[in-house]
Amino acid sequence: MILPFHSLSGEPFLYDSFTNRILAVSETLHGELTRASGLVSGIMDPVVRMACIQAGLRDGEPGIDSPEDLRQSMELSGLGLSKLVLGLTHQCNLRCRYCIYGGSVPGERTHEQAAMSLETARRVLEQLRARSQVPRSVIFYGGEPLLNWDVLRFFVETFDLPGGAERFAMATNGLLLDDPDRLSFLVAHRVLLNVSLDGPGHDRMRVTPSGEGTLARLLKVLGTIRQAHPDYYSESVGFVATVTPFTRLLETAEFFNSDELFAGKVIVSSWVFDPAGALGSKEELEGEKSRQNAEWELLRRSYPRNYGRGLPFDDGLHLQKMLAIDQRPIPPPSTIPLNACCYPGLNELFIDAGGRVTACERTEHFQLGEVGEELCRPERAEEMASRYHEFVSRHCPPCFAHRLCNKCFAQVGRGRLDEETFLSLCEDQRRAVRRSLELYVTIKSERPDAFEKEKTVF
Repeated sequence: MILPFHSLSGEPFLYDSFTNRILAVSETLHGELTRASGLVSGIMDPVVRMACIQAGLRDGEPGIDSPEDLRQSMELSGLGLSKLVLGLTHQCNLRCRYCIYGGSVPGERTHEQAAMSLETARRVLEQLRARSQVPRSVIFYGGEPLLNWDVLRFFVETFDLPGGAERFAMATNGLLLDDPDRLSFLVAHRVLLNVSLDGPGHDRMRVTPSGEGTLARLLKVLGTIRQAHPDYYSESVGFVATVTPFTRLLETAEFFNSDELFAGKVIVSSWVFDPAGALGSKEELEGEKSRQNAEWELLRRSYPRNYGRGLPFDDGLHLQKMLAIDQRPIPPPSTIPLNACCYPGLNELFIDAGGRVTACERTEHFQLGEVGEELCRPERAEEMASRYHEFVSRHCPPCFAHRLCNKCFAQVGRGRLDEETFLSLCEDQRRAVRRSLELYVTIKSERPDAFEKEKTVF
Protein backbone atom coordinates (compact mmCIF):
# COMPACT_ATOMS: atom_id res chain seq x y z
CA MET A 1 0.00 0.00 0.00
CA ILE A 2 1.13 3.57 -0.73
CA LEU A 3 0.83 6.42 1.75
CA PRO A 4 0.55 9.94 0.28
CA PHE A 5 1.71 12.55 2.79
CA HIS A 6 3.22 16.02 3.00
CA SER A 7 6.34 17.30 4.68
CA LEU A 8 5.86 19.78 7.49
CA SER A 9 6.52 22.54 4.96
CA GLY A 10 3.87 21.24 2.54
CA GLU A 11 5.84 19.31 -0.14
CA PRO A 12 4.08 16.18 -1.47
CA PHE A 13 5.64 12.75 -0.90
CA LEU A 14 4.73 9.08 -1.16
CA TYR A 15 5.82 6.19 1.02
CA ASP A 16 5.58 2.87 -0.81
CA SER A 17 5.43 0.16 1.85
CA PHE A 18 5.92 -2.60 -0.75
CA THR A 19 9.35 -1.29 -1.83
CA ASN A 20 10.13 0.76 1.31
CA ARG A 21 10.86 3.81 -0.85
CA ILE A 22 10.04 7.45 -0.11
CA LEU A 23 9.43 9.55 -3.24
CA ALA A 24 9.00 13.26 -3.84
CA VAL A 25 6.12 13.57 -6.31
CA SER A 26 3.89 16.13 -7.96
CA GLU A 27 0.81 17.42 -6.21
CA THR A 28 -1.26 15.89 -9.03
CA LEU A 29 0.06 12.36 -8.39
CA HIS A 30 -0.26 12.87 -4.65
CA GLY A 31 -3.89 13.88 -5.06
CA GLU A 32 -4.73 10.97 -7.36
CA LEU A 33 -3.29 8.42 -4.95
CA THR A 34 -5.02 10.08 -2.01
CA ARG A 35 -8.37 9.75 -3.79
CA ALA A 36 -7.51 6.14 -4.68
CA SER A 37 -6.77 5.31 -1.02
CA GLY A 38 -3.15 4.52 -1.87
CA LEU A 39 -3.95 1.94 -4.56
CA VAL A 40 -2.47 2.35 -8.05
CA SER A 41 -5.33 0.28 -9.46
CA GLY A 42 -7.77 2.81 -8.01
CA ILE A 43 -6.39 5.77 -10.02
CA MET A 44 -8.98 6.81 -12.58
CA ASP A 45 -6.68 8.80 -14.89
CA PRO A 46 -4.95 6.22 -17.17
CA VAL A 47 -1.99 8.55 -17.84
CA VAL A 48 -1.29 9.01 -14.15
CA ARG A 49 -1.80 5.30 -13.50
CA MET A 50 0.73 4.42 -16.21
CA ALA A 51 3.19 6.97 -14.77
CA CYS A 52 2.94 5.18 -11.42
CA ILE A 53 3.62 1.83 -13.00
CA GLN A 54 6.62 3.21 -14.92
CA ALA A 55 7.95 4.63 -11.65
CA GLY A 56 7.81 1.17 -10.10
CA LEU A 57 4.72 1.84 -8.00
CA ARG A 58 2.26 -1.01 -7.88
CA ASP A 59 -0.26 -2.63 -5.62
CA GLY A 60 0.95 -5.54 -3.59
CA GLU A 61 0.93 -7.10 -0.17
CA PRO A 62 4.00 -8.88 1.18
CA GLY A 63 3.74 -12.19 2.92
CA ILE A 64 4.37 -12.74 6.62
CA ASP A 65 7.22 -14.74 8.05
CA SER A 66 5.97 -17.90 9.72
CA PRO A 67 6.90 -18.68 13.31
CA GLU A 68 9.33 -21.26 11.95
CA ASP A 69 10.90 -18.66 9.62
CA LEU A 70 11.36 -16.32 12.58
CA ARG A 71 12.90 -19.03 14.74
CA GLN A 72 15.31 -20.10 12.02
CA SER A 73 16.37 -16.54 11.18
CA MET A 74 17.03 -15.81 14.83
CA GLU A 75 19.06 -19.01 15.18
CA LEU A 76 21.10 -18.19 12.06
CA SER A 77 21.72 -14.64 13.27
CA GLY A 78 24.15 -15.97 15.85
CA LEU A 79 22.77 -13.63 18.52
CA GLY A 80 22.09 -16.43 20.96
CA LEU A 81 20.67 -15.29 24.29
CA SER A 82 21.29 -11.59 23.80
CA LYS A 83 19.40 -10.41 26.91
CA LEU A 84 18.51 -11.97 30.25
CA VAL A 85 16.20 -9.89 32.46
CA LEU A 86 16.06 -10.87 36.13
CA GLY A 87 13.15 -9.69 38.27
CA LEU A 88 14.96 -9.63 41.57
CA THR A 89 12.05 -8.48 43.71
CA HIS A 90 8.42 -7.35 43.70
CA GLN A 91 9.20 -4.92 46.54
CA CYS A 92 9.62 -1.22 45.91
CA ASN A 93 10.51 1.77 48.07
CA LEU A 94 8.16 3.99 46.05
CA ARG A 95 4.46 3.95 45.22
CA CYS A 96 4.37 5.65 41.82
CA ARG A 97 0.81 6.58 40.95
CA TYR A 98 1.05 5.30 37.37
CA CYS A 99 2.74 1.99 38.22
CA ILE A 100 0.92 -1.03 36.80
CA TYR A 101 1.85 -2.90 39.98
CA GLY A 102 0.19 -0.31 42.21
CA GLY A 103 -3.12 -2.15 42.49
CA SER A 104 -5.16 -0.03 40.04
CA VAL A 105 -4.72 -2.24 36.96
CA PRO A 106 -6.86 -5.41 37.01
CA GLY A 107 -4.95 -8.65 36.53
CA GLU A 108 -1.51 -7.27 37.41
CA ARG A 109 0.52 -8.22 40.48
CA THR A 110 0.98 -5.68 43.23
CA HIS A 111 3.94 -4.56 45.35
CA GLU A 112 4.54 -7.49 47.65
CA GLN A 113 7.34 -9.07 49.66
CA ALA A 114 8.34 -11.65 47.04
CA ALA A 115 12.06 -11.60 46.25
CA MET A 116 14.37 -13.95 44.34
CA SER A 117 16.30 -16.21 46.70
CA LEU A 118 19.99 -17.07 46.39
CA GLU A 119 18.93 -20.66 45.80
CA THR A 120 16.84 -19.63 42.80
CA ALA A 121 19.71 -17.44 41.56
CA ARG A 122 22.10 -20.40 41.69
CA ARG A 123 19.63 -22.58 39.81
CA VAL A 124 19.33 -19.92 37.10
CA LEU A 125 23.09 -20.02 36.57
CA GLU A 126 23.19 -23.82 36.62
CA GLN A 127 20.41 -24.19 34.07
CA LEU A 128 21.83 -21.59 31.71
CA ARG A 129 25.26 -23.21 31.84
CA ALA A 130 23.70 -26.63 31.25
CA ARG A 131 22.08 -25.22 28.12
CA SER A 132 25.33 -23.47 27.11
CA GLN A 133 23.45 -20.18 27.15
CA VAL A 134 25.55 -17.22 28.23
CA PRO A 135 23.66 -13.94 27.85
CA ARG A 136 25.35 -10.95 26.24
CA SER A 137 23.68 -8.66 28.74
CA VAL A 138 21.99 -9.12 32.11
CA ILE A 139 19.38 -6.59 33.23
CA PHE A 140 18.10 -6.30 36.80
CA TYR A 141 14.43 -5.46 37.18
CA GLY A 142 11.89 -5.11 39.96
CA GLY A 143 10.20 -3.61 41.92
CA GLU A 144 13.37 -1.83 42.85
CA PRO A 145 16.23 -4.28 42.25
CA LEU A 146 18.52 -2.58 44.77
CA LEU A 147 16.22 -3.90 47.51
CA ASN A 148 17.57 -7.39 46.82
CA TRP A 149 21.22 -6.41 47.02
CA ASP A 150 22.67 -9.81 47.98
CA VAL A 151 21.23 -11.52 44.91
CA LEU A 152 22.17 -8.64 42.62
CA ARG A 153 25.75 -8.79 43.88
CA PHE A 154 25.80 -12.58 43.52
CA PHE A 155 24.88 -12.38 39.84
CA VAL A 156 27.40 -9.61 39.08
CA GLU A 157 30.22 -11.48 40.82
CA THR A 158 29.34 -14.92 39.47
CA PHE A 159 28.08 -14.49 35.90
CA ASP A 160 30.80 -15.08 33.31
CA LEU A 161 29.79 -12.65 30.58
CA PRO A 162 31.66 -13.15 27.29
CA GLY A 163 34.19 -10.67 25.98
CA GLY A 164 32.50 -7.76 24.24
CA ALA A 165 29.29 -8.37 26.14
CA GLU A 166 26.99 -5.46 26.77
CA ARG A 167 27.46 -6.24 30.48
CA PHE A 168 25.06 -5.61 33.39
CA ALA A 169 22.31 -3.01 33.52
CA MET A 170 19.62 -2.05 35.99
CA ALA A 171 16.27 -0.25 35.90
CA THR A 172 16.13 1.80 39.10
CA ASN A 173 14.42 4.75 40.75
CA GLY A 174 17.91 5.78 41.88
CA LEU A 175 17.16 6.72 45.48
CA LEU A 176 19.14 3.86 47.03
CA LEU A 177 22.26 4.86 45.12
CA ASP A 178 23.10 7.14 48.05
CA ASP A 179 24.87 4.17 49.69
CA PRO A 180 28.57 4.81 48.86
CA ASP A 181 29.63 1.15 49.23
CA ARG A 182 26.95 -0.11 46.89
CA LEU A 183 27.62 2.68 44.44
CA SER A 184 31.34 1.86 44.43
CA PHE A 185 30.50 -1.77 43.65
CA LEU A 186 28.30 -0.77 40.70
CA VAL A 187 30.96 1.61 39.41
CA ALA A 188 33.71 -1.02 39.73
CA HIS A 189 31.65 -3.50 37.69
CA ARG A 190 30.46 -0.85 35.20
CA VAL A 191 26.79 -1.66 35.79
CA LEU A 192 24.66 0.50 33.51
CA LEU A 193 21.97 2.48 35.33
CA ASN A 194 18.66 3.28 33.69
CA VAL A 195 17.23 5.84 36.10
CA SER A 196 13.55 6.81 36.18
CA LEU A 197 13.24 10.60 36.33
CA ASP A 198 10.13 12.38 35.08
CA GLY A 199 11.20 16.02 35.13
CA PRO A 200 9.11 18.81 36.73
CA GLY A 201 6.11 16.49 37.17
CA HIS A 202 8.18 13.93 39.06
CA ASP A 203 6.81 14.73 42.53
CA ARG A 204 3.20 14.38 41.39
CA MET A 205 3.65 10.74 40.42
CA ARG A 206 6.84 9.29 41.91
CA VAL A 207 6.16 9.31 45.63
CA THR A 208 7.07 7.37 48.75
CA PRO A 209 4.53 5.11 50.52
CA SER A 210 3.68 8.11 52.70
CA GLY A 211 3.08 10.31 49.64
CA GLU A 212 6.24 12.43 49.71
CA GLY A 213 7.83 13.63 46.49
CA THR A 214 11.30 12.38 45.59
CA LEU A 215 12.72 14.71 42.92
CA ALA A 216 15.03 16.75 45.20
CA ARG A 217 16.45 13.59 46.76
CA LEU A 218 17.10 12.01 43.38
CA LEU A 219 18.77 15.08 41.92
CA LYS A 220 21.07 15.22 44.95
CA VAL A 221 22.03 11.55 44.47
CA LEU A 222 22.72 12.11 40.77
CA GLY A 223 24.80 15.18 41.49
CA THR A 224 26.90 13.17 43.93
CA ILE A 225 27.48 10.38 41.38
CA ARG A 226 28.43 12.89 38.70
CA GLN A 227 30.91 14.61 40.98
CA ALA A 228 32.45 11.48 42.49
CA HIS A 229 32.50 9.31 39.35
CA PRO A 230 32.35 11.63 36.32
CA ASP A 231 33.42 9.05 33.73
CA TYR A 232 30.95 6.48 35.04
CA TYR A 233 28.16 9.05 35.09
CA SER A 234 28.94 10.09 31.52
CA GLU A 235 29.20 6.57 30.10
CA SER A 236 26.90 4.44 32.24
CA VAL A 237 23.98 6.50 33.56
CA GLY A 238 20.89 6.92 31.38
CA PHE A 239 17.36 8.16 31.99
CA VAL A 240 13.75 7.22 31.30
CA ALA A 241 11.02 9.82 31.72
CA THR A 242 7.51 8.46 32.12
CA VAL A 243 4.96 10.61 30.31
CA THR A 244 1.40 10.53 31.63
CA PRO A 245 -1.57 12.54 30.31
CA PHE A 246 -0.73 15.14 32.97
CA THR A 247 2.88 15.64 31.85
CA ARG A 248 3.61 19.16 30.65
CA LEU A 249 5.81 18.36 27.67
CA LEU A 250 7.14 21.86 27.06
CA GLU A 251 8.14 22.25 30.71
CA THR A 252 9.65 18.76 30.71
CA ALA A 253 11.68 19.52 27.59
CA GLU A 254 12.99 22.73 29.15
CA PHE A 255 13.91 20.87 32.35
CA PHE A 256 16.02 18.22 30.62
CA ASN A 257 17.38 20.37 27.80
CA SER A 258 18.69 23.15 30.02
CA ASP A 259 20.25 21.29 32.96
CA GLU A 260 23.95 20.30 32.72
CA LEU A 261 23.10 17.15 34.65
CA PHE A 262 21.62 15.74 31.43
CA ALA A 263 24.08 17.14 28.89
CA GLY A 264 25.11 14.48 26.39
CA LYS A 265 22.21 12.19 27.37
CA VAL A 266 19.16 11.05 25.41
CA ILE A 267 16.05 10.99 27.60
CA VAL A 268 13.94 8.01 26.63
CA SER A 269 10.20 8.63 26.98
CA SER A 270 7.89 5.91 28.28
CA TRP A 271 4.22 6.77 27.70
CA VAL A 272 1.44 5.79 30.10
CA PHE A 273 -2.13 6.45 28.94
CA ASP A 274 -3.93 5.37 32.12
CA PRO A 275 -6.65 3.13 30.69
CA ALA A 276 -7.70 2.13 34.20
CA GLY A 277 -8.42 5.75 35.21
CA ALA A 278 -6.06 5.66 38.16
CA LEU A 279 -4.76 9.20 37.60
CA GLY A 280 -7.94 11.13 36.96
CA SER A 281 -11.51 11.10 35.66
CA LYS A 282 -12.30 10.44 32.00
CA GLU A 283 -13.10 14.12 31.50
CA GLU A 284 -9.80 15.21 33.08
CA LEU A 285 -7.82 12.74 30.98
CA GLU A 286 -9.48 13.85 27.74
CA GLY A 287 -8.74 17.50 28.48
CA GLU A 288 -5.13 16.80 29.38
CA LYS A 289 -4.68 14.62 26.29
CA SER A 290 -5.83 17.45 24.04
CA ARG A 291 -3.39 19.89 25.65
CA GLN A 292 -0.57 17.38 25.51
CA ASN A 293 -1.15 16.61 21.82
CA ALA A 294 -0.79 20.30 21.04
CA GLU A 295 2.47 20.50 23.02
CA TRP A 296 3.83 17.38 21.34
CA GLU A 297 3.07 18.86 17.93
CA LEU A 298 4.97 22.02 18.84
CA LEU A 299 8.00 19.92 19.79
CA ARG A 300 7.73 17.87 16.60
CA ARG A 301 7.56 20.93 14.36
CA SER A 302 10.53 22.50 16.12
CA TYR A 303 12.70 19.39 15.76
CA PRO A 304 14.00 20.15 12.22
CA ARG A 305 15.81 23.19 13.63
CA ASN A 306 16.68 21.48 16.93
CA TYR A 307 18.10 18.30 15.39
CA GLY A 308 21.84 18.18 15.94
CA ARG A 309 21.80 20.52 18.93
CA GLY A 310 22.03 17.65 21.41
CA LEU A 311 18.77 18.42 23.21
CA PRO A 312 18.24 15.36 25.45
CA PHE A 313 14.45 15.36 25.62
CA ASP A 314 13.81 16.28 21.97
CA ASP A 315 16.25 13.64 20.76
CA GLY A 316 14.57 11.10 23.02
CA LEU A 317 11.21 11.84 21.40
CA HIS A 318 12.32 11.68 17.79
CA LEU A 319 15.88 10.63 16.99
CA GLN A 320 15.52 6.85 17.19
CA LYS A 321 12.41 6.99 14.99
CA MET A 322 14.30 9.04 12.41
CA LEU A 323 17.16 6.54 12.44
CA ALA A 324 14.76 3.62 11.98
CA ILE A 325 13.41 5.26 8.82
CA ASP A 326 16.84 6.30 7.55
CA GLN A 327 18.25 2.80 8.02
CA ARG A 328 15.30 0.90 6.55
CA PRO A 329 16.43 -1.76 4.04
CA ILE A 330 15.97 -0.93 0.34
CA PRO A 331 14.97 -3.17 -1.30
CA PRO A 332 13.23 -4.72 1.70
CA PRO A 333 12.80 -8.44 2.37
CA SER A 334 9.99 -10.04 0.38
CA THR A 335 8.11 -10.78 3.59
CA ILE A 336 7.25 -8.81 6.72
CA PRO A 337 9.13 -10.02 9.81
CA LEU A 338 6.67 -11.59 12.22
CA ASN A 339 8.39 -9.83 15.11
CA ALA A 340 11.62 -7.89 14.78
CA CYS A 341 12.58 -8.27 18.44
CA CYS A 342 12.94 -11.95 19.19
CA TYR A 343 11.59 -15.46 19.01
CA PRO A 344 10.07 -16.36 22.41
CA GLY A 345 12.69 -17.74 24.75
CA LEU A 346 15.44 -17.88 22.15
CA ASN A 347 17.05 -14.43 22.22
CA GLU A 348 15.60 -13.03 25.43
CA LEU A 349 14.33 -14.41 28.73
CA PHE A 350 12.70 -12.86 31.78
CA ILE A 351 12.89 -14.70 35.09
CA ASP A 352 10.77 -13.21 37.85
CA ALA A 353 11.30 -13.26 41.60
CA GLY A 354 9.49 -16.58 41.98
CA GLY A 355 11.29 -18.32 39.13
CA ARG A 356 8.59 -17.99 36.45
CA VAL A 357 10.02 -17.58 32.95
CA THR A 358 8.49 -15.46 30.18
CA ALA A 359 9.78 -14.05 26.90
CA CYS A 360 10.47 -10.65 28.45
CA GLU A 361 9.41 -8.48 31.38
CA ARG A 362 6.53 -7.08 29.29
CA THR A 363 4.93 -10.47 28.56
CA GLU A 364 4.36 -11.61 32.12
CA HIS A 365 0.98 -13.16 31.28
CA PHE A 366 2.40 -15.85 28.99
CA GLN A 367 4.60 -18.24 30.92
CA LEU A 368 7.18 -20.23 28.96
CA GLY A 369 8.75 -22.26 31.75
CA GLU A 370 10.08 -22.24 35.29
CA VAL A 371 13.42 -22.33 37.09
CA GLY A 372 14.13 -25.83 38.40
CA GLU A 373 12.10 -27.42 35.60
CA GLU A 374 12.46 -26.26 31.98
CA LEU A 375 13.32 -22.61 31.39
CA CYS A 376 11.54 -22.50 28.05
CA ARG A 377 9.24 -25.24 26.84
CA PRO A 378 9.39 -25.31 23.01
CA GLU A 379 5.67 -25.96 22.64
CA ARG A 380 4.85 -22.85 24.70
CA ALA A 381 7.19 -20.70 22.62
CA GLU A 382 5.62 -22.06 19.44
CA GLU A 383 2.12 -21.40 20.78
CA MET A 384 3.02 -17.79 21.61
CA ALA A 385 4.49 -17.13 18.17
CA SER A 386 1.63 -18.91 16.38
CA ARG A 387 -1.09 -16.97 18.17
CA TYR A 388 0.64 -13.70 17.34
CA HIS A 389 1.07 -14.85 13.71
CA GLU A 390 -2.71 -15.22 13.41
CA PHE A 391 -3.24 -11.53 14.18
CA VAL A 392 -0.38 -10.30 12.01
CA SER A 393 -1.46 -12.37 9.01
CA ARG A 394 -5.01 -11.05 9.12
CA HIS A 395 -4.30 -7.38 9.65
CA CYS A 396 -0.76 -6.29 8.75
CA PRO A 397 -0.23 -6.91 4.99
CA PRO A 398 -2.69 -4.23 3.76
CA CYS A 399 -1.44 -1.63 6.27
CA PHE A 400 1.01 1.00 4.97
CA ALA A 401 2.88 1.00 8.29
CA HIS A 402 3.79 -2.68 8.38
CA ARG A 403 7.54 -2.18 7.73
CA LEU A 404 7.95 0.70 10.20
CA CYS A 405 5.61 -0.50 12.96
CA ASN A 406 7.20 -1.44 16.29
CA LYS A 407 4.45 -3.69 17.63
CA CYS A 408 5.51 -7.01 19.13
CA PHE A 409 4.26 -9.76 21.46
CA ALA A 410 4.68 -7.51 24.48
CA GLN A 411 2.19 -4.91 23.32
CA VAL A 412 -0.70 -7.33 23.05
CA GLY A 413 -2.05 -7.36 26.59
CA ARG A 414 1.41 -7.90 28.13
CA GLY A 415 1.42 -11.40 26.71
CA ARG A 416 -2.30 -12.12 26.93
CA LEU A 417 -2.31 -12.09 23.11
CA ASP A 418 -5.91 -11.20 22.37
CA GLU A 419 -6.95 -9.78 19.01
CA GLU A 420 -8.94 -6.88 20.43
CA THR A 421 -5.86 -5.50 22.18
CA PHE A 422 -3.77 -6.06 19.05
CA LEU A 423 -6.17 -3.97 16.95
CA SER A 424 -6.59 -1.27 19.59
CA LEU A 425 -3.02 -0.14 18.99
CA CYS A 426 -3.11 -0.05 15.21
CA GLU A 427 -4.52 3.42 14.62
CA ASP A 428 -2.03 4.97 17.03
CA GLN A 429 0.79 3.12 15.26
CA ARG A 430 -0.32 4.35 11.83
CA ARG A 431 -0.56 7.91 13.11
CA ALA A 432 2.91 7.68 14.67
CA VAL A 433 4.48 6.28 11.49
CA ARG A 434 2.88 8.97 9.35
CA ARG A 435 4.07 11.76 11.66
CA SER A 436 7.57 10.32 11.73
CA LEU A 437 7.67 10.18 7.93
CA GLU A 438 6.53 13.80 7.75
CA LEU A 439 9.28 14.82 10.14
CA TYR A 440 11.94 12.71 8.42
CA VAL A 441 11.44 14.12 4.91
CA THR A 442 11.34 17.65 6.32
CA ILE A 443 14.74 17.21 7.96
CA LYS A 444 16.28 15.38 4.98
CA SER A 445 15.01 17.98 2.51
CA GLU A 446 16.72 20.73 4.48
CA ARG A 447 19.80 18.69 5.47
CA PRO A 448 20.57 15.82 3.06
CA ASP A 449 23.43 14.59 5.26
CA ALA A 450 21.21 14.29 8.34
CA PHE A 451 21.61 11.11 10.42
CA GLU A 452 24.92 10.11 8.80
CA LYS A 453 26.83 10.72 12.04
CA GLU A 454 24.34 8.78 14.12
CA LYS A 455 24.71 5.73 11.86
CA THR A 456 28.18 5.23 13.30
CA VAL A 457 27.00 5.66 16.89
CA PHE A 458 23.75 3.74 17.34
